[in-house]
Amino acid sequence: LYQAIIEQSQESDISIIAHPSREIPYMEQFHSQIASIEHAEEIVQQALNYQLDSLKVEPIIRKFVTTNKSFCPTLTGYYKIFEMLEGDENILKTGDIAQYNRWASEKENNSSITANIYQQHQFHLYIVKRMHEEGVNIVCGTDAGIGITTAGYSIHQELAFYQEAGLSNFETLKTATVNPSKTHKEFEQMGTIEKGKLANFVVTSNNPLEDLNELSKPEWVMVNGRKINKETLKEFTDKARDRSSLLVTALRYAEYLMVER
Repeated sequence: LYQAIIEQSQESDISIIAHPSREIPYMEQFHSQIASIEHAEEIVQQALNYQLDSLKVEPIIRKFVTTNKSFCPTLTGYYKIFEMLEGDENILKTGDIAQYNRWASEKENNSSITANIYQQHQFHLYIVKRMHEEGVNIVCGTDAGIGITTAGYSIHQELAFYQEAGLSNFETLKTATVNPSKTHKEFEQMGTIEKGKLANFVVTSNNPLEDLNELSKPEWVMVNGRKINKETLKEFTDKARDRSSLLVTALRYAEYLMVER
């Protein structure tokens, strides 16, 4: 299947956003058709075999550099597991009972799992830091819609993690604007405000370069030239935060029962 996707992308002249396949060694997945590779946790779990080894991660980072691949960390999805294990009430309100039961069961069988999840999250931050230091193009993403990661709303936590990893406000903002446009030709008309590009931008009361939290409370948003006011944005935010994602969660839990377990 992996090879079939590669061949079809070549034939159709499209780039690939890759979730690493566990059927293929990690270091063999840097094909020229792949523009970006997702998930810091896959570096740990697949490439490093769960070893939080700062020396062994260096060849992986060099591979990103030499093959000019972008990296989408998706730190939030994994961190949500830690929040759930800690009993965060906001997480429990999402209604994803299957996810909660899954990790509650894991916690009963492994008392150190909460500390282990947090330790791996800290290593994810280290990976982002090193990727950034080596000039890898980092693209913001959250894997939203899977499990307990809320679409739209979760991006602000993801950006905060990039700051924690050492990126400046400006560098962090670029991961969600211009960096994706440098990764995929389909996004070339987005990412910056220029004549002839799509009118996609956010208007805030204060400068987000001074405080990125401003992005979470825009005055209004322009999407494809259509203005969305503050009231409508609040409706979207409330619906995103309160969604149950029952179908997605059910499918993910079924995958856990059939494959991971």
